Amino acid sequence: MDSNRACPEIDCRKRQLPQSAWIPGNFRVGDHRPRSRALRYFRGSGVTRQLALKPSICRAAGAGSIISVMSNRDIVEGALVCFADPQRRERYFDVYSEKVILHGYSGVEPGLDSVRRYYTGVWSVFPDARVIAEDLIETDDKVILRFTMVGTHTQSFLGIEATGRSVGVPGMTILRFEDQKCVERWSVTDSLSLLAQLGGFSVDHRRG
Repeated sequence: MDSNRACPEIDCRKRQLPQSAWIPGNFRVGDHRPRSRALRYFRGSGVTRQLALKPSICRAAGAGSIISVMSNRDIVEGALVCFADPQRRERYFDVYSEKVILHGYSGVEPGLDSVRRYYTGVWSVFPDARVIAEDLIETDDKVILRFTMVGTHTQSFLGIEATGRSVGVPGMTILRFEDQKCVERWSVTDSLSLLAQLGGFSVDHRRG
């Protein structure tokens, strides 16, 4: 597996675990020799982050429940890695409940199927789309994300033919979790900025 294009991977070194065992939340537990502590790796966009994990996480991994010890922030970080990887995008939807409700998304109805259709459309227009987390905050049952979505415009969008332009769309979103699944989400994005970047209208920055 290309480590720079993989979804979040759990490398648990506290105890022996089955090789290539896939468990809920798209985390893989690898088989390694015992060591004094466990390490968690997030690999994506050429960047590797390494964080120490408590021994209790290894015990949970051995029981096949590693997702239960991940924070909601960790889950969102992992989802963003999958969002950016065309080979892993289906795993992005694991962040959502089957009955998730999205606010601020025109035409998106309650339920995971509608969310899947929406993002499939986004990826068809911007196939290299990825979300850059500018700020990521967890509080109680919510995760707050200030982001920029970047991508290349390759198909007709809102009546604008493909331009081949790279765009960056800033926004903010709040995800509310229950049982480590996003059940409700509120988002705002700078749609006028996107249209301007695609040449939908000109922006006059002059004053006076």
